[in-house]
Amino acid sequence: MSYTYPFTAWNYKSIKEQTPDHVDYWVDCGLTVPMAPGASYFNDEFLELIPYLDRARERGVKLILHIGGVPFRLSDPEPYEKMIADIVERLGNH
Repeated sequence: MSYTYPFTAWNYKSIKEQTPDHVDYWVDCGLTVPMAPGASYFNDEFLELIPYLDRARERGVKLILHIGGVPFRLSDPEPYEKMIADIVERLGNH
């Protein structure tokens, strides 16, 4: 049986500063769970992550997503749950 140890690196670049080709670089460097560049929820910029997710699937890795504007410390979780459901629906099955 073969196991892959999850190995990642934080990525503080915005989606405007990188391309899906960076996924190849991350995988070639040995990262098994790289972090995608940051993208905003409010202007639908996060939809630009789809080519990154496609490339990650092709390369056999999953990405950590940082989607700005999604609060994670709320007294009322309902808005958070709605945003996450919307993101999952709109990014498709990755």
